[in-house]
Amino acid sequence: MYRDAYKVTESLYRRMKVKYKYFMPWLAPESWLYYNEQVLQFVQSNPDKALLVNIDGVNKSQNDCLLEVGQQIGLDLLKPYKDIYKHFRLTAENISKKTKNLIKN
Repeated sequence: MYRDAYKVTESLYRRMKVKYKYFMPWLAPESWLYYNEQVLQFVQSNPDKALLVNIDGVNKSQNDCLLEVGQQIGLDLLKPYKDIYKHFRLTAENISKKTKNLIKN
């Protein structure tokens, strides 16, 4: 998932310290560019494992996005949550002895 450059840049500027904002104004857009180049390279190298979507598209058309992601991973994500996720209780009875020892330490 990616966000538009101007939205990310604006968000980063709001969080930046004054010295970066005024003396290194290119830092925010450069950070966005670097991150998105890495994401794009991963998506292009792994087309069967990755799906690149813009967050605005997800927000505007959630069902279409769920359908696309579901097809990618082989699940019907338009089902109710309780039909997709199998809940189990994390209790002492269903945790292996090895895990119990890790938790104790």
